[in-house]
Amino acid sequence: MIIKWTRELVEGEMDDCYTLLEIIRGAKATHLVINCSEEKHPPIKISTRTFSKRIKKSEELCNQCAGRRNHNFGDTMPMKKLYSLYVVKDMSSAQIALLLGEGVTRQHINHLLRKYGIPRKQQHRNREKPLQKKVSKDDLYYLYIIERKSQTEIAKKYNVDSGSISYLMRVYGIKARVRSEAGKLRSLRDSKVNTSFFETLSADFFYVLGVLLSDGWRSGNAIGLQMADMDVLEYVAKVIGYTGKISTRKPRSGGKINGKDIHGRKKMYVIQFQNYKIAQIMNKWGLVERKSKSLTLPKIPKEFMGDFLRGVLDGDGSVIIQQQSNSTGIYKTKQFRLVFYTASINFRDALCEYLRDKYDITGGSGFEEKTGKYYLSIGNKDSVYLLCGLLFNQNDPFGMQRKKEKISYIFEYQKNDKIPKYKRLTKDEVHLITSLLSKRVPVVTIASRIGCSNSAIYSIKIGRTHRV
Repeated sequence: MIIKWTRELVEGEMDDCYTLLEIIRGAKATHLVINCSEEKHPPIKISTRTFSKRIKKSEELCNQCAGRRNHNFGDTMPMKKLYSLYVVKDMSSAQIALLLGEGVTRQHINHLLRKYGIPRKQQHRNREKPLQKKVSKDDLYYLYIIERKSQTEIAKKYNVDSGSISYLMRVYGIKARVRSEAGKLRSLRDSKVNTSFFETLSADFFYVLGVLLSDGWRSGNAIGLQMADMDVLEYVAKVIGYTGKISTRKPRSGGKINGKDIHGRKKMYVIQFQNYKIAQIMNKWGLVERKSKSLTLPKIPKEFMGDFLRGVLDGDGSVIIQQQSNSTGIYKTKQFRLVFYTASINFRDALCEYLRDKYDITGGSGFEEKTGKYYLSIGNKDSVYLLCGLLFNQNDPFGMQRKKEKISYIFEYQKNDKIPKYKRLTKDEVHLITSLLSKRVPVVTIASRIGCSNSAIYSIKIGRTHRV
């Protein structure tokens, strides 16, 4: 509500000891000039807002009667007097404030300087600047731009706070990095792994790649691996030079998701790190964000395919050994299956085609509704033997202990297994047999070396067509 200040209204609110001398109506506010009954007290000029507050609280209107400090010192410090003190006598704002007594600060004097339009002195710009003397522009440029150090690191070097370095960069005109670029540098600087490991193609690299593609994840510059088998996680951490902590996630009980029963989660072990350079390298090898259903089979050099598949099997695969019985229920033979699981149908189909075309390894594929994953199951005994030989083609390479023990058992079983009467030979094997026959190598020796029956060698020797 707008109040129209009139003499009758003001005098009705005041005590008899005060006299209203004048009402000053300004463009922004209305002021009242009031005289106190004490003759020694000068008239006071107060705003209507201050007048209302003091009347409402039953306070004295006169500052001197109430013992208030008088901040209306513009009357006692006119423009000519302030100019004489500040410009002619070259006194500072603080020195002039002391002349006016207690309660007056240099900020009050600076306010009067701005009010009167008196130019401020520039002495503060020429004073000694210890921070700039301590950190020169050339040094700051070299540390921040050339050596790519952060503001926090530079601040620690000079024992100052990071805000001071940020201020100096603005003074010197050095442009600060954008947040994304700073994040990349931070990930490289604070990396917990050996970057050179991921830059070199090796058997260990492709094993780690297989594990990460099957059981790992990437989010931006962050890469993580979560597994229930500690031996694999410790090996991966060792070869990549991981120096961080291996954290543990407690198991949880089973339940239902969308009305379907789910298995309870086992105790899991996790490693994770951030590195911009490694994230870009792994992105090229197929470790993309939200890869589960979009995963594709990367182009792996043939000499490292066994290491890669061993990593995939350890990450998300199974080695199954079962006994097979005849019609009488007597267990006679063993049945082996190696199964690869993935949420990406493209990855499964590409892997199936690759193994069939390159190594003559065949298997069945399908979809498991309970887990929501596609699978490739290698169950043919000849294909199982070939795949096991591909996975462990080196001198005792690393593999998950419980799966490696089963594959070792398959190798032992293969030694005592009867040689099949019929075997589907590959083109390379037929060419090798033809070459050995031309060198007059005995048929029995060739059959033992190839792992097939003598009749198969004889059929090639006499020129009978052999299906390959």
